[in-house]
Amino acid sequence: MTDHWLCKSILSIGIILPALLWMTTTTHAGPVGIYVQIAAGDTLPTSTEWQVPFVSGFNVPRQWKTLEPSLGVYNWSDFDQLIAAAATYGKRVMIGVRTGLFVDSGSDGTNTGVPMWYAGQTYTCSNGDVGPIPYDPAFVEDLTALYAAMFARYDSLDVVAGYGLSAWQQWAYYEMGPPCRNTATPSDLQGLIAPPYGYTRQQIENTMLSMVSTLKKLTNKPFRVAFGKMINETTATLEIASTQDAIITPLKQLVAPRVAFFGKTNLKQTTDDPAQIWNTHPLTTEEQMVYNQRPYVFWQTTPASSGGPVTAQDWTVAGDTGLHYGMAFLEVRRQDIVNPDLTAILTCLQTRMLVGGGHCGHD
Repeated sequence: MTDHWLCKSILSIGIILPALLWMTTTTHAGPVGIYVQIAAGDTLPTSTEWQVPFVSGFNVPRQWKTLEPSLGVYNWSDFDQLIAAAATYGKRVMIGVRTGLFVDSGSDGTNTGVPMWYAGQTYTCSNGDVGPIPYDPAFVEDLTALYAAMFARYDSLDVVAGYGLSAWQQWAYYEMGPPCRNTATPSDLQGLIAPPYGYTRQQIENTMLSMVSTLKKLTNKPFRVAFGKMINETTATLEIASTQDAIITPLKQLVAPRVAFFGKTNLKQTTDDPAQIWNTHPLTTEEQMVYNQRPYVFWQTTPASSGGPVTAQDWTVAGDTGLHYGMAFLEVRRQDIVNPDLTAILTCLQTRMLVGGGHCGHD
């Protein structure tokens, strides 16, 4: 593998949001094959999950408040356990930070990530959510210090395949607007633009470039970066064009050519013939923009509740589409790897990604 990474999600029909970047600064073996997503608040992988033969590794972020319960005092116990288990079972892991919110209306008003000691500027949404302003210098300084400490502890370990980087983007649906769990309202967008917050796309871009410039000097491994539509402060609307201009292009210029973009589309539950999938469901304009940034494609499954794959046939359609477009890395959910109906197709997809070439639903 080279250090050129293109990242893209499970495809068929839809809009490319949210999105991720993978970036590296020198040649390093990034993640390949099937990885299992573990949510920031979920338990660590079980021994049964570690032993699933078609799994290459796990993507396991932890909440900021868990990793840094007091300013400058770190708790690495989960990552230490995770990495020790990965070495035992011959797997790899990606680790990272979920910044979360002070108050999350979708979690019964609980704190979902930001440590209570954090003293930077915050924003209160119309739905009651409270989260940090991501371009506040205090936010950037505190979070960069946490990542630096994490890299110092784990970067020399080959079982660590990459890092989840969370900072300038917003947590909620990856819309880069107010830190609201659900889609931000027009008043939320306008409130962030107005004083004293004074949001601009340039502030987001500057924050991103500052943080990545610092962190890329500390590791050669890939970063997993989430983002989505950005607020255009001149129209108080969310749009993907601003993301292209203020995030994707500047990042590519900073770390090019070792940066790539992926967007999330909804795989519709379909019985289409896998052999015809790329003829019946050609790439949309946005998907083509992603595909043009080959050579490597990173995919992620959409939850079944949002139109993602359910049956083995769904997975075959999606998987063969991904393989056709160069998929080399696929994130799945932990319930998928214990579903006996999916064992055969996931095993095939793992094999195809590891060896390169071929399909699973047809010759």
